[in-house]
Amino acid sequence: METVGCLSCVILANFQIHQMLKTKKIYILYFYQRI
Repeated sequence: METVGCLSCVILANFQIHQMLKTKKIYILYFYQRI
């Protein structure tokens, strides 16, 4: 049971990091277009 919980925790963390990087990438692209 604990391993499953840990796995879902890791997947959730990776998903959040991926979303953060994606939004950051979009923000950087938008910022460069403004210049």
